[in-house]
Amino acid sequence: MMARLCRALCMSLVVFACCETPCFAQRDGVPDNICHGLANVPTGICFGDEYQKANDELKALLSKIRATLVYDNIIKFDEAQKAWEIYRDLTCNIDVRVYFSNGSGENTEQVACLYVETRLQLKDLHAIYDWEMRSR
Repeated sequence: MMARLCRALCMSLVVFACCETPCFAQRDGVPDNICHGLANVPTGICFGDEYQKANDELKALLSKIRATLVYDNIIKFDEAQKAWEIYRDLTCNIDVRVYFSNGSGENTEQVACLYVETRLQLKDLHAIYDWEMRSR
């Protein structure tokens, strides 16, 4: 009985490992319509493209925000942004190590994490500074 159970479990694992299943990032906050339904490598490329767009949007927003601030606040704002970048990188690095250490989803998870964290930062910055930019 135990041998049959072990054999069935092993066969299930072999079948599962050989299946061509799409890769989905483990991140919460990834919209359902972004980069899903693709195999691992195309998903990673898709998230890389989405991260680049989000990062470009973040750079543009940071410039707009800086234009509304006085000099002393620009320095503090830049320090806060550098701290956020460190947080983002550390968060994404540990996520990858915890979930995908040396696995095939490692690169996909890395760019998916960067994408999600950048989108969250954009949302936070809009919530904090949109009123200031509108008043000018």
